[in-house]
Amino acid sequence: MFGVWIMIWAVLSAIVTVPFGYELYSGFAFGAGMLFAWVSALFGAASWIGRKVLNRAIR
Repeated sequence: MFGVWIMIWAVLSAIVTVPFGYELYSGFAFGAGMLFAWVSALFGAASWIGRKVLNRAIR
């Protein structure tokens, strides 16, 4: 869920900063936010899979 909030922040920061002439910052914020959101989602999926595997191994 944290990754979703970061992704929303990345999109909103890109939209808000472009009219003020901060295209470079906007692109960096968007790219960094999306990258962080994807990494967060991957770690979230990996931990979910890990919990499922460990629960089956314990049973």
